[in-house]
Amino acid sequence: MKNFNKLFAILFLLTSTLIYGQGGAYGILDPVSAGMGNTYTANSRGIYAIGHNPANLAFNNNNDIVEFNTVLPIPSITMLMGTDFISISEYNYFFGGVEENGKTVGRYLTDDDKTRLKNLFANGGTILSDLSIDYLSVAVYLKPQIGTIAFKMSDNFGFYTHLPAQLSDLALEGNPLGSAYNFGDASMDGQYLRTYSLSYARQIPEIPQTIFKKVSAGFTLNFISGFAMVKSERIGTSFETKENGNIEAKGDNLIYAAFSNDFGVKYDFDSIDVESNMGAFPEPAGSGFGLDLGFAAQLDDVLSFGLSITGIGSMTWDKNVAEYSSDVAMVINDLTDQAVRDSLADLLTGKGKRVDSYETDLPTALHLGVTYQLDKAPFIKSFPGTLLIALDYNQGFNNVARNSKVARWSLGFEWRPWKVFPIRTGFSFGGKDKNPAWSFGTGLDWNSFEFSFAAYNFGNLMQANDAKKISLAFGTRWRI
Repeated sequence: MKNFNKLFAILFLLTSTLIYGQGGAYGILDPVSAGMGNTYTANSRGIYAIGHNPANLAFNNNNDIVEFNTVLPIPSITMLMGTDFISISEYNYFFGGVEENGKTVGRYLTDDDKTRLKNLFANGGTILSDLSIDYLSVAVYLKPQIGTIAFKMSDNFGFYTHLPAQLSDLALEGNPLGSAYNFGDASMDGQYLRTYSLSYARQIPEIPQTIFKKVSAGFTLNFISGFAMVKSERIGTSFETKENGNIEAKGDNLIYAAFSNDFGVKYDFDSIDVESNMGAFPEPAGSGFGLDLGFAAQLDDVLSFGLSITGIGSMTWDKNVAEYSSDVAMVINDLTDQAVRDSLADLLTGKGKRVDSYETDLPTALHLGVTYQLDKAPFIKSFPGTLLIALDYNQGFNNVARNSKVARWSLGFEWRPWKVFPIRTGFSFGGKDKNPAWSFGTGLDWNSFEFSFAAYNFGNLMQANDAKKISLAFGTRWRI
């Protein structure tokens, strides 16, 4: 038990303290789109098009030869962590304790407190953390008839867990006679991936156009190394307390985990100690291949369209893979008996064993986008600077980390009162979020060097301790 719990702690701390792989309909990947409400399908350009819509690489607005970023002077980092049900102040109130005689002790909850906590958990709750780090991105603009090639190396961490709605009832009420709890809506999904992306895009003048000014297509090949994974296939634990005081417990759980040997994680069923050997290039526990496809079209200088499908593919975990499963039922009549408690623990976590391999899906998603350059619209006679408006529709095809089958809409704006000074904002609705996100970002753009930063959940930053999520994105890119 102790070592298995450590598996979850390691992955959760890994994703939370560093504060979801590439692609998907939910995760944020760059500071420009993050500031515009996570819109990117038609408006991403240069190296920021990788992972969003590779076809946009073909549109070189600045007549550059090479665009790149590295870890110097500042690496490109995006992070998002938090919950959709409890704020920082609420967490501190219920779980932070109180000071008594110089010591921190647990808070005694009143009936009103219990009601408020139950209401927070009324629909269950989601906890997530998401981090992407770009170590190197390069886009090389060749002749128009040849196209653009690009490369990106990035680390992507993602952890998502859904807490069951009845968890607070069990914690607050215990198991009175006649009570019944079912945790079938619980789930978890977490991965730590390193992705090597190779992209190619080209305008297609060979196709006669009577509508569009420019049309392009592109693709990205993603070669992925997996260093850590934990995923629940199902969690079907339930408890029912009978009138005679006996507890009928059922366990129907199936959970998989895999960790690089260099992490030093020891499963509780192993007898061999494993030494930690962490470095810049850990030994992979799995590998995979992904494909992104994109199309883009410019009607004129005002209206543009984008379409992409990202995250097509899967991961195969074939090193140090464990399966924990339980499919048992038992009657508990004495919780003071250590043997009974051990049996209950086995029911909850399941028996562990090594398996040859396990396959997980990449976060496959469809993206549709349109942009409107308002300052160039024919009905605008004069405008202070430039204003780009972007609208995106994102539809995930699975519920893995960084993705959701619930559609996400986003609306973004980039106003440049001066070319060097962009001001970005946007709104995002749907996806894993129960609440809309208000984004804000800015930066400095000196043609050859650009620095951008953004907060995808900027509205939460304004709420201070009442915030439920914390997000930040920043990065630099060079142009030659």
